Amino acid sequence: LPIFLLTFLIAVVTSPSFAVDAEAVRALGFGDGDEKVAAISKLVTEGDPRGAKILEALAGGDLKTAGKAVLIIDGGNAIDAITGEKLAAMPEGVEDIVANNRLRRELTGAIAALKLVSTDKTVRLAAVKELSGGADAAMLPLVKKALDKEDDPGIKAMLDLIVAAMEMKSDSRETRLGAIRRLADSGNPDTKTLLLGVLEKKDGNWVRSEEHTSELQSRETIS
Repeated sequence: LPIFLLTFLIAVVTSPSFAVDAEAVRALGFGDGDEKVAAISKLVTEGDPRGAKILEALAGGDLKTAGKAVLIIDGGNAIDAITGEKLAAMPEGVEDIVANNRLRRELTGAIAALKLVSTDKTVRLAAVKELSGGADAAMLPLVKKALDKEDDPGIKAMLDLIVAAMEMKSDSRETRLGAIRRLADSGNPDTKTLLLGVLEKKDGNWVRSEEHTSELQSRETIS
């Protein structure tokens, strides 16, 4: 990790108020692939930006295990990832935590989602741009939380599109239709691409699906 990021990470995790889900952190260190993915999702659901620092440490190879402990290693320093306490000395038997391709994909989206609650506008904007390429359904509660709290109009508009795109994939018909209503009424030119997703191809032509005809009728977002 970059020096400035490691410095910030240490400052955050060594603060007295630092606390994350201990079970999730242990799963990152000792769980199997599915358990690690579930742990990432749990940290995202918590919505604590400090959880992003642990996931960044994992992505950067700085999250390790030693015995039963999960540690963040910064050079010659070892920090307990659960308590945030700096250990007096580097423990013996420090081992790497392997992050395979699947885990790295999960980490990328999760870190971006957690950065949505950052107090730094630049960090939030970068996170929104990253998630605009596609966000996992498990991140929806946190993205909606970020949308409700966002006070920057530009970032808020981008978040609204991300939420709508996620809700259009919902199993709930009511949720899907609600997303279509918001998109069709938003006036944002980027909504056309998203609304194309509610069309069906018949005889080589794109037509409105029966389910969504009533919602798209009389709207000019898609000509």
